[in-house]
Amino acid sequence: MKYLVMALVLILNMQLAALEKIELIAPTEHEQLLLKALAKGDPDAAEPLYSQAEHYISEKNSDRALALLQTLTDQTTNKTIRSKAQYKLGYLYRAGSLFPKNAKKALELYQQGLKDADPETRGKILGALGILYRDGDDGIQKDINKAEKFFMQILTSVPDEELKVKALYELAGIAMEKKNMKEAITYLEHGERQQFVPYISAQSAVSLGSIHRNKGDLSKAAHYFKKAADQRVEPIAREIAATELALLLSQGGAGLEKNLPESHKYALQALRETQDQARAGGLRALLRSTGYKGKIPGAK
Repeated sequence: MKYLVMALVLILNMQLAALEKIELIAPTEHEQLLLKALAKGDPDAAEPLYSQAEHYISEKNSDRALALLQTLTDQTTNKTIRSKAQYKLGYLYRAGSLFPKNAKKALELYQQGLKDADPETRGKILGALGILYRDGDDGIQKDINKAEKFFMQILTSVPDEELKVKALYELAGIAMEKKNMKEAITYLEHGERQQFVPYISAQSAVSLGSIHRNKGDLSKAAHYFKKAADQRVEPIAREIAATELALLLSQGGAGLEKNLPESHKYALQALRETQDQARAGGLRALLRSTGYKGKIPGAK
């Protein structure tokens, strides 16, 4: 019992010490001046305070980050910064990283921020709303039709080309969920061609390969899997594509010639990169069953 009490006292002291450290992080003198200016209606005080809030987020100081972001959403007359603060607060509430997770609060903040957002923040909020309804979360009912509308708004009203490519990929996923494969292929083909967002291009290529494989068009499937397997920016897409390509080329089929050397090449590539033991075992079995004579990585 004595040792248990001592342990509890030690834990309590540690908790008090942690609280004491948090209390020591008070607003700086400059921050206090900015807050006073903000309270008097000075819109120029908003931007440096938002930058300070981002600093607190990076330092994982949730109390100060929350205080500043909440003050900006409530007090500033600078509409652009207010919408940024509302988006950031919503993002943090959805993630549950600094504050307790609260999807409904996030939704409320996103909707408020959308009213006066600049184009960049508007695109981020639309994307966040689309993802929130795509997945559903913490009392927010999943609604892919609402999600689709938000992603479509990115295509029609947001100038950021990268956000548009991401929206295309999301719309492709929604189209697949709705079993509208023709529409999904259209979106994915657009996404795959946009090389300036390479990870979306790679993921789109894998999705296109899978769709065409399932349709029985093995030549097109191999074409897209090869694109994803040969890129260097998206390791997971590369590994999946190399595995799929190894399987396709080991058998061939309608419109695709069997090619064991190429099959072995991609099987070895996937085997070197995979962390999945079941997949690794399957790749080794593929190499053995198709007559590969070289050293098989990881084989006993």
